[in-house]
Amino acid sequence: MHERVVVFGDPQGIQQVTKLMSREAIPAIVGAAIRPEQLSALEEFARRREVRLLVQPKHNSSQYPRFVDEVRTLDPDLILVNSYSMRVGAELLGLPRLGCVNVHGGLLPEYRGSNPIQWALLNDEGETGVTIHYMTEEFDQGDIIARQAVPICFEDTWLDIRARLERATDALLEQEVPKILSGTNARLPQDESRARYYRRRSAEDGRVEWHRPVRDIYNLIRALVKPHPGAFYDLHSQRVVLDRYLSIKEVTALKYGDAGRQLLQGANVMLRPTADLTSEACCPRMSSERIEFSIRSCATDEELGSCEVSDIDFVRSAGEIRIQPLAGGVVSSAADLLIEFAANELRLKHLTCWVEQDDWLLVESVSRGGFVRDKVSKTDNARRDSGTRVMFRLDKE
Repeated sequence: MHERVVVFGDPQGIQQVTKLMSREAIPAIVGAAIRPEQLSALEEFARRREVRLLVQPKHNSSQYPRFVDEVRTLDPDLILVNSYSMRVGAELLGLPRLGCVNVHGGLLPEYRGSNPIQWALLNDEGETGVTIHYMTEEFDQGDIIARQAVPICFEDTWLDIRARLERATDALLEQEVPKILSGTNARLPQDESRARYYRRRSAEDGRVEWHRPVRDIYNLIRALVKPHPGAFYDLHSQRVVLDRYLSIKEVTALKYGDAGRQLLQGANVMLRPTADLTSEACCPRMSSERIEFSIRSCATDEELGSCEVSDIDFVRSAGEIRIQPLAGGVVSSAADLLIEFAANELRLKHLTCWVEQDDWLLVESVSRGGFVRDKVSKTDNARRDSGTRVMFRLDKE
């Protein structure tokens, strides 16, 4: 005898679950009336699978009681929900003897609610995951059956993470569904002290706020690449959509260029990015980047030198800084701005600088920027420049 499982979801979610079970185990699949664009695919899937398709009406619809009765007549042992966009009410939750189980594309209890991939990226997380849990009348609050974390790489877009989550979900479902059907699965109450709820994002939430740090703007863009509508900004009364991956270098050039019109400047000098955006369009995504600036006079716009943050490792939150002045008296001012950029815009916590001869103004600037000296060492002869290597770490205290 097969347990009877009614599966609620979108075409992808239903297919992901049903491939693990025989046709006899699934008397029906359920789609959402509020997603009419999905119904033709669900109808085709139901025809090929030879299962019944039900469509859940809105709760205030006159057809809703009949829908509940149809589910009841199926006598389900389990309702399994995966990638579904409507509320499953108490009148449905009480029907199956094994309860109702949901596959949530985020880690619970930390990421309850909608758009967990996007929110994890916007929160600069290093991981997200999938959680299988029992359903209650409150969204995402039921006991946890199992969860699996997956890494978020710094160069990932939401599409990369979704693909990783799909693989993790496949493995977790294959592992847990037999246990759920036999009643041998784990069941752990959620820790409410760690719970966070995130609202559903709207298209307007994609607007770029140029006063935000470069790293935040970078995260917003990679969270909304195609086929999402994309991050956007307005320039000369025209909307500009950023619907492809942009590197940190490109985002820096936008923020401190014509798009964002932000200034990285002090009393006497300013830093202007030297990135050529057109040359970046076809480059592969890289986790290590070099961001170069021209040092300019605030009074005359004369070029006074160059500086850079290079060998950036966002996993270790580390990078190197270097200043090459063409005129005296700019090292300290330019260094203050460069360190502010590295610490606040990129959120780097470990900096290495190369000190030429007896010029320690750069070291003093790093110290003023909230960093403490970690290590000092002489360079080897193989390095292109002579000097002393000084390493710093951010002093949070």
